[in-house]
Amino acid sequence: ICERTQAWCADRTVDECIRLLSKARIPCGPILSPQGAIDDPHVKAMGFLRPLDYPGLSHPAPISSLPINMGNDTSSDDSNKNTAPFNRPPTLGEHTTEILGELGYQPEEIEKLRAKQVV
Repeated sequence: ICERTQAWCADRTVDECIRLLSKARIPCGPILSPQGAIDDPHVKAMGFLRPLDYPGLSHPAPISSLPINMGNDTSSDDSNKNTAPFNRPPTLGEHTTEILGELGYQPEEIEKLRAKQVV
């Protein structure tokens, strides 16, 4: 099937393939490159990717938000989204001191662990 599909698509544009398949009532859609997916109008309109600052990057990275929408708002304005909380993932060791403190380690103990390169 893959060989036949590839041969059929080889001499046609993506738009032509989609038009012909749609006319035959065969579900289809383009296969997007990563950048094509980021730039896709539907992806932008639905707010599937959100810009997120991350340490070490010169500009915000497009990150997919959680696939949970708690409301009916499909506005592209992120301030109106009723979605689950969205934070960047931590960098390696970013919360080590906080977590060890919550586990009962004193600041001096944490510094000793850092000096020994345990954490």
